[in-house]
Amino acid sequence: MNELRSWSWLVWAFGVALCLAAVAFLREVGQSVYCQGALWFLMLVLAMQTARSYSGYWRLVDADIFRTRREALTLSAEGQMAEAFAHMHPETARLVLAYQRTVWLIDECDVNEVCEWYLKADPRINARFVEWVLKNSNTYSIMPAHGRLNDNAFHWDRVVSDRLMYQAFCDVLVRRHMLTEASGNQPGLWIEPWTPERVGKRFGLTLYEEEVGETVKSAA
Repeated sequence: MNELRSWSWLVWAFGVALCLAAVAFLREVGQSVYCQGALWFLMLVLAMQTARSYSGYWRLVDADIFRTRREALTLSAEGQMAEAFAHMHPETARLVLAYQRTVWLIDECDVNEVCEWYLKADPRINARFVEWVLKNSNTYSIMPAHGRLNDNAFHWDRVVSDRLMYQAFCDVLVRRHMLTEASGNQPGLWIEPWTPERVGKRFGLTLYEEEVGETVKSAA
């Protein structure tokens, strides 16, 4: 913005102030009304010029803001890309625009890979561990711990060992009258009408879902 043009209205306003001071001085010393009238006319002209210059100043401000905004838009990513397209082959520009409109869809991973589920009945028991135990059980007894689990293995939890988690799960089933207590190395027996599938459903787990789906598909 031109600084001299932007602040020129102050010069005219200073002239108005001088004329006003001169009129006050002439009135104080008792000079003729004609001199005061001439100064009043001059002050009116200067005031009109001040108002005109002031409105012109704000037009310059608006023009400067508009120019700054236009420059900012030309320096944006879209403006720079449009300028780059002017020097590209039309097919290349078309490929770039098509790539911008591409929508990438991200597949969700299995929920078991990002979090762990534990039973509300006993927070020490991992839900995937329960599913594994039930899948390795039969319709008469629960999976035996002998030869499969020990106190030094922590495959299902960092704090609770596999053997302790198995015992906690069996205790939950015994308290709910789903399983008999183990006898020595012999695992507990299911109490009717409980089976591994029904126990899994009781805890929100569906066993052999893939096998059932394949059976239905083969039957069709």
